[in-house]
Amino acid sequence: MPDATQTVRPEGETTPERRPEARGSTGGSSRMNVQLKGADYEAGANYLSPGGGAAAALRPPPAPIGAPVQMEKTEGTTPTEGTQTTEGATTPETTTEAPDNAPASVTKTTDYGKFIVYPDDFVGPLPVNDRAADTWTLHQKDYDELIAKLDAVKGGTSKIKLSGDATFKSGTLLDLGWLMTVGVGQQLIGELAAASFTTTIEKTDGGNACGYDPDADSWETTDTPPQKGPGANATVYYNPARLQIGDGAGWKTRPPAIGLAHELVHAWTAVNGQRARGVTEGTNNRELQAVGLGAYKDAVISENQFRAAFGLPTRPVY
Repeated sequence: MPDATQTVRPEGETTPERRPEARGSTGGSSRMNVQLKGADYEAGANYLSPGGGAAAALRPPPAPIGAPVQMEKTEGTTPTEGTQTTEGATTPETTTEAPDNAPASVTKTTDYGKFIVYPDDFVGPLPVNDRAADTWTLHQKDYDELIAKLDAVKGGTSKIKLSGDATFKSGTLLDLGWLMTVGVGQQLIGELAAASFTTTIEKTDGGNACGYDPDADSWETTDTPPQKGPGANATVYYNPARLQIGDGAGWKTRPPAIGLAHELVHAWTAVNGQRARGVTEGTNNRELQAVGLGAYKDAVISENQFRAAFGLPTRPVY
């Protein structure tokens, strides 16, 4: 039997969710004012403007350990969150030969971020990429994959769709670009792009959430052990101004893109027909699955895998 769905609630409190009619995976208003049948919500809403508060919330990038010195030559204008660069994916490259026999790196400015790209044979380590940084680092093959996947999203040919105005779309592409600088992001976005079902990212001014169409097909089966269900389309409702959960203490403050990653994990389970059923100690298993807690702590794709990759505190509870 399907497990009971839950509504937005303070941490540690569980209440039954009312179940209005489900919304489809595409179209509709940019604001979500009613709960969706089967939708998953991020608990503990708290919203801040994406201006000065964001700078305090996001940690400065740590210095690279053992990374080569890169003599950067700035080119063009660095795209910032919520803005869009000139049409076209990339600007001309600048290649500089780093001293002390370190490999050459290439700085590239794109619609998805400004990147310092290193040869694939450079073992690193590369620095941890902070969302608020001017540049992000990655290897050539990962950069090529990022550009291919996000060009398809921007061009409307991917299974990942963006719905909203130009500012929301360009800001979300930057968030996806940041998420794809780490392995878990490359895997998640790559698999969503290759799925049989669509994932639509739509703006909301409320809490982050994910809805499914049809909801019944998004769940794992009731077999023991569970098997994959048919799979379903997913709609992610994303608030790019949401910097924190609840009171914002400790792990509860994070870049908004981590909230996007959480909802994309829900979408990934849905398109694969693997949303987890049941409840463990008052928390829906599908939320433990998305965060990476309990029986799902070793899952290769989860919010906590993103947090670890970006050097952010682990989320201990939902």
